[in-house]
Amino acid sequence: MTEGNGHIIDPDGQARRALQAAVAERGPQVLSDPATLDGICRDRLAGLPGEYILIGSAARSDVPALLRERTASGSLDEAIRSVAATVAAAHGLDTAACGWVVSEFAWALGYPPPGGIPSPPARPTGPNRAVLGIGAFVAMAVAYLVVAATAHLSPFSGAQTAALNSPQPGVIVGSPNGSPDAAADGSPDAAPDPAPDPDPDPDPDPDPDPDANAPSATLQNLIPASVQSGTCVADNNSYGSIAAIECSSVPGLAAQTFWYYLFASTSALDQGYSTFFQNDSFSTSCASNGDFGEFISQCQSTYTNNSLGISGTVTEYVGDGDGDGNPTIASTEDQQMVMCVMDGTDGDDLVTFWSDMDWIVTSG
Repeated sequence: MTEGNGHIIDPDGQARRALQAAVAERGPQVLSDPATLDGICRDRLAGLPGEYILIGSAARSDVPALLRERTASGSLDEAIRSVAATVAAAHGLDTAACGWVVSEFAWALGYPPPGGIPSPPARPTGPNRAVLGIGAFVAMAVAYLVVAATAHLSPFSGAQTAALNSPQPGVIVGSPNGSPDAAADGSPDAAPDPAPDPDPDPDPDPDPDPDANAPSATLQNLIPASVQSGTCVADNNSYGSIAAIECSSVPGLAAQTFWYYLFASTSALDQGYSTFFQNDSFSTSCASNGDFGEFISQCQSTYTNNSLGISGTVTEYVGDGDGDGNPTIASTEDQQMVMCVMDGTDGDDLVTFWSDMDWIVTSG
C-alpha cells in the first residue's frame, strides 16, 4: 500500500525480517534492549532510516513489557493501539506509524497477527481434499496490507520522502509537522535517552523472559531455513495446536507451500492429525517394500528414521478427487510434536523431499 506521496513503509519486509532475525539470534528479550537492537538493525536497515528510528523508539519504550501488561486486561488489537499511542507520545512520533512498529514487535514476539486471519479449511469428509490455504493466504495478505496501510506516515512531504530514501537517519518518521529529529538539525534533545549503565549487572537475569520459550518461537526454530526463504506468517492455531505457521512461495523445493502446527503433547498431536483428516481411514500403505520411493495417492503409514531418532505418521493424497489436484503429504514428527502439511506439483519429487526430512529441523 502506498501513501499519496508515494512512500511505502517497509516495502520489501526488510524491517520485519531484521526484527525476526534479531529474536532468532538473541531471543525475545532483545526487543527490550535498545543498545543491542540498534547494533543489529543499524546495518540491516541503512536504507530505511524511518523504520530504523521507529524500531529504536519502540525498544526504548520497552514495547514487549507494555504489550504484556495491556494484553492482560484487554484484546491484542486494543493493546497495540494503546501501546502505539504511548510510544508516539514519548518520542513525538506519528501514532499510526507507531501502530505499525508495535504490530511488528507483537508478531516477532509470537502474538497472533491482528485481523482474525483464517486458517486453511478443514479436510472434507472422505478422501477428497481441496487445495489447502489459497483462500487463507489471500486473506492473510489482505489483513497485513490493512495493517500496513494504517501504519503509513501521514502526511509526507517531498523532503521527508527524500530523507527516508537516504541512508542517513535524520527525520523522525511521521513527526508532527514533518519536523526533523533534533539530532539531525543540531538542536538539543529536550528529553535525551538515558546513557547506558556504565556498570551493568554481570549476573544473569534470574527471571528470564517467559516469552523466550513461546510456542511460536519454538515452532519457527523447527522450520528449516530453506523453507523460511519463502513468505512465512503466523496462522490460527487450528486442530488443537498451540502454534501454527504457513510458509508459501518457497523457491527451489519440491513443495512450495507448507503448513506447520505445534502441539502441547503427543496425544494432542494424534488427535489433531485425526481431526485434520476428519477420522478418515486409509487402507493402503505409502511404503512399497518398506521404501517411500514413489507417490501413492490416498495412503497412510507410520515411519521411523533411526539415524535422526524421529518417527511419526505420513499420509499421501491429491488435492482433490478428480486427479488434477496437487500431490500433498501430511505427516507428524512425534518427538517434537509437529504436524506438517506440504503441497507440490510432482508427487515423486515430493516423496523424495519428505523422505530426506528436509521439511523439519531435527537434532540427529
